[in-house]
Amino acid sequence: MAMDPRIRLALTVLISLLVIGGFAAVFAKGILDTWQAKGTVPPFSETYLYVATALAGLVGGLVAAGFGQKLPETPPGRDLAREAQPSRVARRLANLGAIVLPGQTQDWQRLMASLYAVVYILWGVLAIITWVAKSPVCPDLVKNLASISFGLFLAIARGFLSEQ
Repeated sequence: MAMDPRIRLALTVLISLLVIGGFAAVFAKGILDTWQAKGTVPPFSETYLYVATALAGLVGGLVAAGFGQKLPETPPGRDLAREAQPSRVARRLANLGAIVLPGQTQDWQRLMASLYAVVYILWGVLAIITWVAKSPVCPDLVKNLASISFGLFLAIARGFLSEQ
């Protein structure tokens, strides 16, 4: 028996929001604790680090895949050369949306892709700034996100610059 599409959409959106919300919360705590640190590196449990690493890998991987994929083949019967071509960012967000919410409407995909991209980029930039500004007390949790984000930003920029 097939699942009702509305229930599938609700569950998919809920899981996607839990993942991005968990990522945002875990790294917000890491970044805030670093800014509030007074001379010592803020401690994080081994479990916290494992969860943070898993969430960073999942969200970062989704964003990287979304921004690194090529457009799908032209659907039969459509002449995309005559249609308005979406911007590079719009195409990348469409790719990311299709990965985060496969099989859902483009509106939901666009919304979730935008949320993932904005949160990941914002937290990545904050992690980089935190690492630079609070280097003596910056924990590995924040340094790892900063270095992974920096690498992803470079790869995305290279992709945009080399795209024809």
